[in-house]
Amino acid sequence: MKRQRWLAHAAVLVCGMGAAAAHAADTVNIPLRASAQNAGQTGSVALASQGSETSLLFIISGVTRTTTRPLRVYTFIYEGSCASHAEKPAYSMNQTLRPVNDTPAGPWRFSRSAPIAYDRLVGGNYAFVVRAGPWDGGMDLFCGEIGTSSHALGM
Repeated sequence: MKRQRWLAHAAVLVCGMGAAAAHAADTVNIPLRASAQNAGQTGSVALASQGSETSLLFIISGVTRTTTRPLRVYTFIYEGSCASHAEKPAYSMNQTLRPVNDTPAGPWRFSRSAPIAYDRLVGGNYAFVVRAGPWDGGMDLFCGEIGTSSHALGM
């Protein structure tokens, strides 16, 4: 049991979430699918419980060549799925637009905080959307669904 707990915590650290998650049961990793305009790229978002909020760590491999550098992306949580979500986002997490590692070629990682409890977010039917800025056409770059994904980091 101790070994499993240690492995779970090590997985969280490797994902860059640090000590944000107290228990492996309070973490999950959601794959992000690239949009048709951003074909060939990959991404993921790691979620961790942080009290009444959820800590998010996005990692994306790249964006379209026409996306302006330095990279600035918008992140949203919508009710529904990638194929059919609400018109307006349930949560916009755009206090900071630039990634942590500001390299021209990527991969990029950036963290956000969602004002929704982890259990409610993971238990709901939501989709994450990573979008280019309006100056780059505002196109969706990535999408990932919570309701259909259960890639728990813990054992």
